[in-house]
Amino acid sequence: MSSPVWMLFESGNSVEVVLTAYLGQAAQTRPIDAYLTLDCDRAFSRAALRGAEAAYTWARSTNPDLLSHVVSYDLLGLPNDRSVTGESGGLAFAIALAKHLTGIDPGPVAATGEITASPNGGPVGPIRGINAKLEAAAKLLPEGGWVFYPEGNEGEASEAIKLRLAENGLKAHPVGSVEQTLELLL
Repeated sequence: MSSPVWMLFESGNSVEVVLTAYLGQAAQTRPIDAYLTLDCDRAFSRAALRGAEAAYTWARSTNPDLLSHVVSYDLLGLPNDRSVTGESGGLAFAIALAKHLTGIDPGPVAATGEITASPNGGPVGPIRGINAKLEAAAKLLPEGGWVFYPEGNEGEASEAIKLRLAENGLKAHPVGSVEQTLELLL
C-alpha cells in the first residue's frame, strides 16, 4: 500500500487524496481524464483535472509509451458538511497520480498549490492561508515526510513554522511547478 498524499486546507485541516486510476479506452480522444467522486465547486474540479494533466504530461515525458488513463479522486476524512472550493488542491492531485503512474513511493506527502493552465510543466501559483496549511502538515506528517507549497508563498511562510517543519524532520520545499515537484519527489 502506498503512503498517503495529504491535501492541506486554509482552515488548518487536511484530507487524504484517494486515487483510483484505470486504463482508458483505445479510442479515447484525451490522454487523461479526471473527475472527483464527490460534489465540489467547479474550481476544485478544475484543480483535479489540471493536477492530473500536469502529472500525466510529466510521466509521459519520462515514459512515452504511457497509455491513456481515467482517474477518479476522493477525499478521505472530509466532513460531510464541509464544502470544498478553490484550486489550491491541484498540487496534491498531481502528486497522487504521479506516484501511481511511476509506482514510486517516496513516503507520506502533504501539498498545497494552485496549478495554472500551461504546457510549461504545470506552474504552481500562490495560495491563501499558507501558515495554517504548513502548521497542519507539521502536525500530520511523520519524520521524513515531504511538504510542498508554492514558492510564491515563501515570503509569507513564517520562520517559526519553517523551523518547526525542519525540527520535525520534514522535507519542506517551495516549488514553482509540478515538474519541479515531481523531480524532487520521484
